[in-house]
Amino acid sequence: MTTRESLHQLVDALPDEALPAAERSLAAVQRTRGLPRVLAEAPLDDEPLTDEDRAALAEAYAALASGDEVADEDLERELGW
Repeated sequence: MTTRESLHQLVDALPDEALPAAERSLAAVQRTRGLPRVLAEAPLDDEPLTDEDRAALAEAYAALASGDEVADEDLERELGW
């Protein structure tokens, strides 16, 4: 079975209420399919971290450690996907 056939089977097996989220996910993959190459060819960011960078990282790690997460659906809505 090809990957395309496998994906068709997975989509066909989804309940109707899961189809919008699956569509958004596949659309996001389609929009970003060139991203890995772009990242691979991007120059290395060798600038030192600023105090602002360190504060933002500390905030992000604290949120992650406390379980403060954003649901995929909320993030997609916020990003307009």
